[in-house]
Amino acid sequence: MRLALLILAFLLSLFSYRHAFGKEISIEWKETPLAARYELQIKNERGVVFDQSFSSKDFSWRGNLPAGSYTYRLRTYDSKGRAGSWSDPLAFSVALPPPTPITPAAGTTVILESSGAIFFKWNPGGETKKFLLIVNGPAKQVRLGVAGTQAEVPNFSSGEYSWQVEPVGETGTPAKASPLIRFRVEASRKLASESPRAIVAAVPGAAPLMFSINGGLLFGADYILPAISLQKGIGRVGALGLQGSFSSDEPAANASVSVLGALFTYTSFLYAERFSGPFMEVGLGPYFFGAANGASSESFKLSLAGKASAGWQLRLFDSGLSVSASIGMQYIDTPKITLASPRLRGLLPLFSILVGYSF
Repeated sequence: MRLALLILAFLLSLFSYRHAFGKEISIEWKETPLAARYELQIKNERGVVFDQSFSSKDFSWRGNLPAGSYTYRLRTYDSKGRAGSWSDPLAFSVALPPPTPITPAAGTTVILESSGAIFFKWNPGGETKKFLLIVNGPAKQVRLGVAGTQAEVPNFSSGEYSWQVEPVGETGTPAKASPLIRFRVEASRKLASESPRAIVAAVPGAAPLMFSINGGLLFGADYILPAISLQKGIGRVGALGLQGSFSSDEPAANASVSVLGALFTYTSFLYAERFSGPFMEVGLGPYFFGAANGASSESFKLSLAGKASAGWQLRLFDSGLSVSASIGMQYIDTPKITLASPRLRGLLPLFSILVGYSF
């Protein structure tokens, strides 16, 4: 029996997985002479976490364990149910899975804003909620604990940098850092001669649009208005714009109503994903109403309009083309024009579809 146990311990050292990244691990052993069954026991610092018997024909175990440090051992039982001595415990670890860097991406050039800060973002890779962000560069070394999957680091200057992120578990829990990502920082817009879209794509968290023109339709319960808008990206997640719409209607014989509107808008792209992602938009501006009845007519009169909406913008074909859809409400304070259309009064539902191109 002692010979069988020595053989078992030796085979454990040859055929066991000592280290595993992720949650699934595997332990294997060779057949031991005279063994009727085997018992596998796994322990961590808190005690036994796994204890199971296997038949004489089973020589492996595969299962899931949380990240941490463990030891395991085996012993045999003979045909009469008598247990042999435990093998010497062997150590192994299950590491926290490495995160996946998102921004800044490898090889990109980040155009530094006036704040001097750079936005970092990553996918966790597992259920870990705490991370260590490591940034190295000229005269700058950062080791920042982060509760979440993004962080903004201030006080950057021009130069070559690298970054990676490491999951943080309980004390002693092994962890594997993400791959090392190298990027460059420019303190001024030296890339102005390149395509503006290429610059925006290289700036993590930059405004989704440099400059864009969009055209489409505004829908309501019983109205459709053609619309066109211009937008200019500002800050990291915003865009200022001017949206115009026009309508001409004939509610009665020899009568017509014309509407011309212009809204000053602010759009906030919630996740700063260039050209794509959810957004919220508010707008306020004047609407001009005019009416005519046969030979007589009324001059245009001024009204105030506002809107609030939320939607999604999608980049098309990896280009400057995009399409956006939104839903919300608008309010139009219609002036007292004899023939003013009742479909454009008060608080109204609003749905828009716009197609745009960014320069």
